[in-house]
Amino acid sequence: MAFRTDAERQRQRDLYYMSLAEAVRSQANCLGSEVGAVLVRGNRVISTGYNGTPAGFQNCRDGGCLRCGERDKRDRDPDYESPHPETMAGKALDICFCVHAEQNTLLNAARHGIAVEGAALYVTHQPCFSCLKEAVQAGVARIAFLLDWYAASDQELRAQYDQLAEQLKPVQGADGFARIDHDAYRAYREAHVMIFDEDAATGTAPAQGTGA
Repeated sequence: MAFRTDAERQRQRDLYYMSLAEAVRSQANCLGSEVGAVLVRGNRVISTGYNGTPAGFQNCRDGGCLRCGERDKRDRDPDYESPHPETMAGKALDICFCVHAEQNTLLNAARHGIAVEGAALYVTHQPCFSCLKEAVQAGVARIAFLLDWYAASDQELRAQYDQLAEQLKPVQGADGFARIDHDAYRAYREAHVMIFDEDAATGTAPAQGTGA
């Protein structure tokens, strides 16, 4: 394929790497959202990750995460009263036993001694506050995501989130903190004979059990 501009080339790369992140997502094991992430530096994939409980522990879908389990019960029965009130929708993410996809991607790189500074992170869902600040702190230069997710409704909290996002750097006509165009992604997936995910079709993440 011939590209007229660097921006067109970057958009095509974004679609390609996002398709890899969605493939990684298929391995996620979580009762909440299933998320996949890919870390790219120098146009080479250097690490991947998906969300689930830490290695060696019982999987989330098998009861390994108390928070996700309680959220799943509430999702199935709106009248369910959890004995663990901290397990609120989209809140208290720090007490979730599952490791987020972005975190696993960064940790996998660290475990193998791979530098991530200046890398781009492609993730199927917009990062939560914790994952965004950890990516910025690790030196990730750019983040691209497909599905919207914004847990905070408080405007001051959103302003701090946006301050973090503003630290990311645009490249070749693409924003440093960029949402992938859904129509373009749909066309890319269909052109490559891949099964299109319903979440990606709507452009909105489902109700968050894990805030992934």
